[in-house]
Amino acid sequence: MTELRNNSECMTPSMNAPVRNIHIIPAGDIPYEVRMKYILRAYRKDKERLEQLQRYAEGLEEENVALQKQLEQKKLDKEVSTKRKKKIFELTHLTQSQKVYIGSLQLLLAEHGIPFHEMKTLITITK
Repeated sequence: MTELRNNSECMTPSMNAPVRNIHIIPAGDIPYEVRMKYILRAYRKDKERLEQLQRYAEGLEEENVALQKQLEQKKLDKEVSTKRKKKIFELTHLTQSQKVYIGSLQLLLAEHGIPFHEMKTLITITK
């Protein structure tokens, strides 16, 4: 039960916070040095935040460039592998058509009784 009470207290901190009376003071009532002190403090804080955001943006740009290079490399690798597969397919088709042609020539030679030496396949394609 105490956990629930603690959680509910955490969820509604405004009920537990002391009540503050806020008074708006006209700018003329605040001394110049005090105003400048707070303005400079706010300026330095904003400047630090801007520097943090600039470093973060530079990191994002570097990451973006690296990812673009990786993407281009993957595209190139994919193109190379597709071209290689296409070339292998074309060479395989060419060797098969040559084997068929050589076989038909050997049949013609055999029909006419002309002696011939059987050709061994010299081309082998590895995948």
